[in-house]
Amino acid sequence: MRKYVGERIKKLREAQDMTLAQVCKLTGIEEERLQAYEDGSAVPSIGAVIQLSRVLGSKMAGLLHGGGTVSDSL
Repeated sequence: MRKYVGERIKKLREAQDMTLAQVCKLTGIEEERLQAYEDGSAVPSIGAVIQLSRVLGSKMAGLLHGGGTVSDSL
């Protein structure tokens, strides 16, 4: 599961054309931690998932299970 969550985080970040540093600045997550989420060596806390979903424009479920952008709920 870690790997897939990390892959989704990275894909969403890249789709937004954002760097690790930009996402970290907006979320308050340390760059090393975000990198660990993306490479699957760490699992984000629920607080990190909330912050990432807001910044990356995804529903929390989308980050955790795939699919579901904010625009889907509008």
